[in-house]
Amino acid sequence: MSETPAIEADLSARAEYLVSQVIRMQRAIQRLKNADAARSAHGILLMISMEGPMRVADLAVKMCVDASTVSSQTAWLVNDGLLRRTSDPADGRASVLALTERGESVAAAVAERRTELFTRIIHDWAPGDVHAFGSLLRRFVDGLEAQHPLSPPLSSPTTSGVTA
Repeated sequence: MSETPAIEADLSARAEYLVSQVIRMQRAIQRLKNADAARSAHGILLMISMEGPMRVADLAVKMCVDASTVSSQTAWLVNDGLLRRTSDPADGRASVLALTERGESVAAAVAERRTELFTRIIHDWAPGDVHAFGSLLRRFVDGLEAQHPLSPPLSSPTTSGVTA
């Protein structure tokens, strides 16, 4: 008798476990975002900080959200002095969004708060556990990105010499 059904059942159970953990993570992140309504716009600042100036349409694709959502959020950020519109060097008829000096400061502060949050979470983890988690998470995200080849993968910068 073949072991294939047992292996497939085990794989399915492991996948269901991972789904439950991802859902828990999404809920925890959403609770953090809900604590400050402006945080939804912080992702835009961080994306532009990491990727450089870009058009609203490109920003929407990279953030996997509707362009109208990004457009309204970027309008708020422009009005608040965190982003500025400049002429697109590739097409002078279009504009790109870039961080202002204040936007750079806010993006840096947001990135620092994220790092502090993760530091609090992993403060008692062994270095090998952090490395293993990072490696597995990178592998998992690579697999997710491979499921939707039309969406360009985001760059995954490493900081402080730490690689996963």
